[in-house]
Amino acid sequence: GRSTLVIERSAMPRDKVCGCCLAPRGVAALHEAGMAGVIDDAVPMRSVELRSGDRRATLQRSGYAVMSRACLDARLLNAASESGAERLLGVSARVTPDGVVRLQGEPGQGPIRAHAVIVADGLSGRSLDGVEPMRWRLRRGSLQGIGTTLSRPPCPLPRGRLVMLLNPLGYLGLVRTESGAIDAAAAGEGATVLSGRITPLRSTSALILSSTNANREKIYIQQPPIAASGYSSQAIHPHFPH
Repeated sequence: GRSTLVIERSAMPRDKVCGCCLAPRGVAALHEAGMAGVIDDAVPMRSVELRSGDRRATLQRSGYAVMSRACLDARLLNAASESGAERLLGVSARVTPDGVVRLQGEPGQGPIRAHAVIVADGLSGRSLDGVEPMRWRLRRGSLQGIGTTLSRPPCPLPRGRLVMLLNPLGYLGLVRTESGAIDAAAAGEGATVLSGRITPLRSTSALILSSTNANREKIYIQQPPIAASGYSSQAIHPHFPH
């Protein structure tokens, strides 16, 4: 019987780096919460194929569901609203050590005190930076996560199958979502090894733009182009020594 406020820093729908696979416990939790309709058209995942070099193994699975985060998160937010929750979109929040929630990007909104605060802001979240025991501590050698959506897979990928490409430096997971698009999520070391040489893995751009005004003054530099569809030339790319 308590009022609920959902704070989301992004506008919806939005994509997110994720494997897009719900485990049986997650599926069961939605059913128990009366929100089974959120994943009505999710793709049932029936098998996982593991590939490493020329070795392969296929595991049969049941109870899993595949849905893009753009679709799943937007539906969950709508379901919360329909159940009476208020929501604030495009607003970030920080939690102080005494449990007070302070909003950023919402003029005129004072601090919020709640009976309970649930923070689910992901691996790059900063909402709990002010709470010392909850601050992020990154270990040396931690894997870097990257993701994208593909129109065609690099290997055969039937609907309902998760393909995991594995090697000692990391992994790449491929699965078809409810729209037929292919979700690709990977994690790898900050450097890859090729022929005994260390190869840095870093953010790069295939094309950099700059512009000048009538006085030949630089208006902006190093601006990667962005298409109308929202895709950018910015990418994560291994820089091989040459």
